[in-house]
Amino acid sequence: MSECYAPEPLIETTDAVDSESTDHGSGYETGHDSSEGHDTSDSHDSGYEGDESHQSYEYADVDGDGYEETTLVDSNGDGEVDTVLSDVDGDYYDDVALFENVPGAAPFVPDVVAVALDADGLADIVLDDTDLDGIFDVVSSGYDAPLADANPYAIPAGVPGA
Repeated sequence: MSECYAPEPLIETTDAVDSESTDHGSGYETGHDSSEGHDTSDSHDSGYEGDESHQSYEYADVDGDGYEETTLVDSNGDGEVDTVLSDVDGDYYDDVALFENVPGAAPFVPDVVAVALDADGLADIVLDDTDLDGIFDVVSSGYDAPLADANPYAIPAGVPGA
């Protein structure tokens, strides 16, 4: 009677995110036109002294339209993407955040999804697959938390020593 649901990976993670730098800045506003000269191979440093977490991020043009609307985040320094932030409507604010909370589980399959319905980069709804079966079990308020910090299972991004 039970059926196992194995969702397809949303993003192929064959190339690891550069884990030598840290954090992803504020991470709340993203989306860069690749014609502006942004290099997607660069990772970005948080500037926090003593931050041992080795978080890194990079901008990516996942859909090939020339617009780097997606931010891939390695929040624990293991070289695998843990968070994907995406600006769907091109207004430079993230609209969707996808979180994978299973360490070492490649390819990337999100178990928490946060959505900003108001296009302001703040979470309005959080969907949570609590039993990791590929079906979201809990829908809750995002309490207007910045999308990068809407993962209920993680230390907020960019907060050193938290």
